Formats: sequence, structure tokens, C-alpha cells
Amino acid sequence: MWTQFFDRSRLDGMKVTTFTRLHRPDAARAIAFEGLRTTSPTTTKKRSLLLGAVAEVHIQQREIEQACQLVADALAIVAQTDFSLGLTRILHIRDHLSPWRDTQAVRDLDEQLRVLT
Repeated sequence: MWTQFFDRSRLDGMKVTTFTRLHRPDAARAIAFEGLRTTSPTTTKKRSLLLGAVAEVHIQQREIEQACQLVADALAIVAQTDFSLGLTRILHIRDHLSPWRDTQAVRDLDEQLRVLT
């Protein structure tokens, strides 16, 4: 059945993305943290997408070090699972970090990306 992929963590990810795009970071953050709390550590690919969604909330709030840490956590999952959609999402998030490219956190993230790509 084509709807088997649709579960609570997928819905949480969509909610976070929607609230982020609406510039409602507090709502996005609450849902994202709940999603991370309830998502099993064994569902790594979903977890990497949720980590990316939370990172985008931090970027909106200009919390760059926290955003980079979450992206790095998602990148570690992507590296272990060879999750191409996850890598695409991480690269998209990295684009949003461009204004802070000279900060140490973003430079460290860029180094991790260079090793993987």
C-alpha cells in the first residue's frame, strides 16, 4: 500500500516544515522536539530528516551553532545509511547557512560535508 510510509514522524516532519515556512519557529520547535522524542532511534532516515527540520528552526532564530550541530548529527546518519534524500536535504539546509559561512561552526560543517561528498 502506498501510504505505509506515512506515519507519525512523517507527519511531524511536515508540520515542522510548514511552521518553519510560516515563520512560526516556536510551534515548529515544539513539534520537532516531540517528534525527535517519539521517533525510535532505529528509524534513522526519518530521524535525519527531523534533525534537519529542527536545524532550520535554529537558523531562523539565528542559533547557528545549534543548527550546525543538528545538521552534523543528520549528516552522520546519512553517512551510515547512504540516504541520498537526506544528503539532498542537508545540502539545502547548508545553503541557508551561507550568511554565516565564516563562522567556525559552519566551517566545521563544511569540512564534514567535504569528507562525505
